[in-house]
Amino acid sequence: MMNVIYILASGCTDIYCMSHRIPTVLIEEDGRGAGANHALGTRGMRSYHVVKYNPEIQLEINHNSICELDDYLNDLEKDNYKVFEMAYDKMEFFYHIMNNYLYRINDIL
Repeated sequence: MMNVIYILASGCTDIYCMSHRIPTVLIEEDGRGAGANHALGTRGMRSYHVVKYNPEIQLEINHNSICELDDYLNDLEKDNYKVFEMAYDKMEFFYHIMNNYLYRINDIL
């Protein structure tokens, strides 16, 4: 059972915490946060809504963020936090692939 889940708005901090098996929920402020959530397989929590695309993107604050966060935390608890285990496994899998790749590059140089 989880005792603490950190709520963050920084993708770098989220990845650091998750790599140390510290459970976090990343609130997306832009595409980088969305990309981090997508890559880890965790649920996207947007702090904004896209109101209009043309001629430029216009964003609006997501006033339902607290309710969505509460629902997400309840879902995490119901699923016994399995999404974190899957995210940890995914991070470890790709870490080893990337690590091997970097060692091969180093051997070439």
